[in-house]
Amino acid sequence: MSRTRRAYITFLHEKTAAWLKEKYLPYREEFIKKYESSLRKLVDANPDQGIDIELEG
Repeated sequence: MSRTRRAYITFLHEKTAAWLKEKYLPYREEFIKKYESSLRKLVDANPDQGIDIELEG
């Protein structure tokens, strides 16, 4: 199976873009730091599920 490369364009309101930068992205980083270890343990305990947490998208 091959992947199709696509470019996605999204138009955001300025307030939405500001919220994403100021609130969501910092929260996301903290969430990842907090739960990454637990997720890796789950992946290691269930190799038959083929989960790749390094895969983006």
